[in-house]
Parts: sequence; structure tokens; C-alpha cells
Amino acid sequence: KVLEEHGFAIFGISADKPKSQSNWRTKHGFPYNLLCDVEKKLLKQLGMTSGDSIKRSHIVVEKGGKIVDVQIGVSPSVSVEKGTEFAKSFKA
Repeated sequence: KVLEEHGFAIFGISADKPKSQSNWRTKHGFPYNLLCDVEKKLLKQLGMTSGDSIKRSHIVVEKGGKIVDVQIGVSPSVSVEKGTEFAKSFKA
């Protein structure tokens, strides 16, 4: 919630197919939009892959498309903590 309060939108991305993502999102009550990258093109460009696996990561992109924070290979709890800290301190 802190991220939205600071003007950030949140999206998830995975290599899962849309139907799988939709089922997972519903099952877990995930409140954010999910992006599909079945071919892992974007995930690879962002450095979020290791062989066939995907590294749990987060990237903060400001309006206009500038990447302002990258955390690759972080656990969900650390990702949320770091993302929240970044949002609170971010000055556009």
C-alpha cells in the first residue's frame, strides 16, 4: 500500500501463461496486475534469468520509462522491504 501512496503502480511478471497466472492470482488473492513473458525475452533483457529459471526480483520504473531501482535475486519479504524504503525516499 505504501508504494501506491507514493504514486507507484505495481505489476508482476512471470514466464507463466495467462491462464496459469489468472488461476494463481485468484487462488492467492494477489491484488496486482500480472504481465506474461512466456518466451522470457524481457526477463532475460532485465537480467532476471539464470539458465531456465527466473530470479525473483523487482525493478522500479518511473513515469517516462526510466529505471530507477533494480533488485535482482531477492526474497519476497526483502523485496517488499526494499521497495517500500525506496518509494519513501524517492524524489522524481
